[in-house]
This record gives sequence, structure tokens and C-alpha cells, in this order.
Amino acid sequence: MAGGLEAHQRAVAAEKRAALVEAARRLFGERGYERVSVGAVAKAAGVSLATLYKHFESKEALFGAILAERCDAFVRRLAATDVPAEGLEAQLCAFAEAYARGLADPSTAETLRLLIGDAPAFPHLAEAFFSRLEGPVQGPLRDHLRLQREAGLIDYDDEQRAVRELLGMLEGGVLWRMLLRGEGVDDAHVREVVHSAVETWLARYAV
Repeated sequence: MAGGLEAHQRAVAAEKRAALVEAARRLFGERGYERVSVGAVAKAAGVSLATLYKHFESKEALFGAILAERCDAFVRRLAATDVPAEGLEAQLCAFAEAYARGLADPSTAETLRLLIGDAPAFPHLAEAFFSRLEGPVQGPLRDHLRLQREAGLIDYDDEQRAVRELLGMLEGGVLWRMLLRGEGVDDAHVREVVHSAVETWLARYAV
């Protein structure tokens, strides 16, 4: 009986926390971080201010929770990538397409707009966001490239540069178009960017 009640209370608390994060994400996106009060977030989430402070000690903590949630969602998407067992180009295209589709998700551009707008006030949050992404995103790619290098299929002198060149081409072709032009990105454009990036990268590093 007591266990069932505790489970119910945890579920309710989780729902309220999720509602607060979603309300803050929407309001910060619409008005900007500085123009949104914690009271407005609590009202939009349908909870009391006291409930908000049970979950988040400050508005900054709420902002950090939004960034962490978005980061983890991006990583989960990438981790679910089905990479072919063979074929260097096919393997790179699979990884690159998963990364590019994550970039093309409107939530990615929305999150980066928040960071760009408010990072000067919270540089530690921006740093934490990118640090949280770096390992899960670059790690699997680095491991794959090392295996291909050991097999004699590719060669490079600077691993970090090789990784950043591939990711940078994907970011330039997908993300910055969304951020700077405000344009959506369809599947055809994602595939075009992916194949162009992989082709260019292999032209430089394939043996």
C-alpha cells in the first residue's frame, strides 16, 4: 500500500517537473530568458510557485534542465543509429545522416537560439551543454575512424581535425541554414548535405 502511494507520488512529481520544463522551454523561446519570470513558468505549467521551487532552486536551474533534456534527446537519437556492418562510405553516411537529422530537428535550432541569446549571462551552462554533447557525439565517430585507419582504409595526422571537418560540413549545411536564414530543412536537403560532406571527407582521407 505504502509502496503504491510512493510510486504514485513520484509519478505526479515527475509529471509536474516535465510540465515545468516544457512551459519554460516554450516561454523562453517565445519571449527570451530575461523576460520570463518563474511565476509565469509556474502558471503556464499549472502548478504553484512553491511546487516549482521544490524542483528547481532558480530560473537558471530551470534553464539548465532544458539544455540537459535537449542534449540527452539528441544523444539518444544518435545512439539509435543503425550502422551497416561493412562499407566505409555507407557507414560514414549512416552516422552523418543521423547527426544531420538531429541538427535538422527544429528543437535543435530553438535550443541554440536560446544559448546564443543568453550564453553571455550563463557561460557555464553553455559550456556544460557542449561538453555533455561532445563525448557521446564524437566518441563513437572517433572509435569508428580509428578502426578504419587501422584497417588501412583512411589516414590522417590529426584526429580532432578530421572529426571536426566532417561534423563542421554537416553543421554548415544544415544547422546554420536554419539559424541564419530561418529556413526549414527537408529530407532531400539532409541527404544532399550528407553525401556531399562524406564524399568531400573521403576525397581527403581515404587511402
